[in-house]
Amino acid sequence: MDVPFPLPNPNACEDSGISCPLAAGESYTYVASLPVLKQYPAISLDVKFELKQDNHEDVICVVFPVRIE
Repeated sequence: MDVPFPLPNPNACEDSGISCPLAAGESYTYVASLPVLKQYPAISLDVKFELKQDNHEDVICVVFPVRIE
């Protein structure tokens, strides 16, 4: 089940290490951080991270395992 967890800054073109518009064939490094609060339970799960264009099409979509202890 997907549970949305919005980033503090939803605009990937601001304060993320990349500049827009993106150019085809180029490499970019996107930087973001999220706080891990003490209230979060110890859990292992898969995180799906998506960056979308203004028209809601995916720029990138990755799934990776996460463990909170």
